[in-house]
Amino acid sequence: MLPLYRLTLFVTLFTSLPAHAQQGGINGKVTDKNTSLPLKQASITIFKNGKQLNNQLTGEQGGFTFKALEAGQYSLGISFMGYRDTLVGPLTVGDKVLELPAVALISTAKDLKGVTVATMQPAITMSGDKMIVNVAQSAAATGSNAFDVVSKSPGVMADQDGNLKLNGKSVTIYIDRRPSQLSGEDLKTQLSGMPSSNIDKVELMSNPSTRYDAQGAAIINIKLMKPKDMGLNGTTTLGATQGRYTRGNAGLTLNYRKKKTNVYGGYDHQYTQQFVEVTSKRFFEDDYRINDVDYAKEKRNTGNARIGLDYDISKSTSLGVLVKGSLSGRHKTSDNSTKLGFAGQPTDSGTLQHAYGDQDILNPSVNVFFKTGNEKKEERVYYERRLFQLR
Repeated sequence: MLPLYRLTLFVTLFTSLPAHAQQGGINGKVTDKNTSLPLKQASITIFKNGKQLNNQLTGEQGGFTFKALEAGQYSLGISFMGYRDTLVGPLTVGDKVLELPAVALISTAKDLKGVTVATMQPAITMSGDKMIVNVAQSAAATGSNAFDVVSKSPGVMADQDGNLKLNGKSVTIYIDRRPSQLSGEDLKTQLSGMPSSNIDKVELMSNPSTRYDAQGAAIINIKLMKPKDMGLNGTTTLGATQGRYTRGNAGLTLNYRKKKTNVYGGYDHQYTQQFVEVTSKRFFEDDYRINDVDYAKEKRNTGNARIGLDYDISKSTSLGVLVKGSLSGRHKTSDNSTKLGFAGQPTDSGTLQHAYGDQDILNPSVNVFFKTGNEKKEERVYYERRLFQLR
């Protein structure tokens, strides 16, 4: 029995040591390039072979740590509102923790010369179960849109189809604490047509309270600006950017408040043009080649309109109705050119293809709500119905 005991002990030690040795990790820190100060609550996403593995926020001193990583190539996507998105990698992880130098993010905010700011709310604050991004206090959000603001908020990730995740959880979008009935590309279109100047705050809730019908999802609540001054007031926005193509946005918001009654409405419009160009070359025996070029161009017009009425029954109780709708028009053209032949010789054959398509989407809805209580303890009853959708 003794030799068998020794053999069993040897095999156990031999098989357990390599598994322990393969565990690596990544440690790092995020700072402001100009001040070298740490950036708290920056979003760090780790990728392997282009696939998202995990997401976390930086701590008090801007630090982050990813543990128990298998050996291989990784990259990090770092984003923080008011700063340029940064991709770090490729990073080779072995059997030890990889210590990265500080990653310095570049601010997108422009200096405001000759302007004195007396008291400003912090860009990000914590309140109970939610993180609050104070968009109205951020100069970096100027000229942006609601989708950009939300997708660059701490812990938020957006895929190419417009689907949002907060700390790895699927997201339900609320606007003024009323659930949006849109998702995916339709939601992205709606938020992209909403100027950031109309947003007061963005509330991020990974584990929302029972007051929300989240069904296990995270909540992102977009609070729009609502002037509290009596009488008639409003704001207007106008912006444009120039790249290969011109894009622009315009908006008008009006608000009339008298005693307990508040009537508000607005219209936002965004015009964008974008293109995608892909070139591929394939090589075969005897230097035979296939060259393929795809060029796609898309124009998009998005309009969001809303009109609502709120009535304050008392200081803690109110009811209201909101009618809103979005209209999105898209026109896309694409051209494909394929050429086949031997190198240095005339083209054997080729194809030219042209395609185009138009799409118009209309999404109207009506929302009726009743709420009572204060901000910390509030009871809310709402009913929202999408009237129809036309494509």
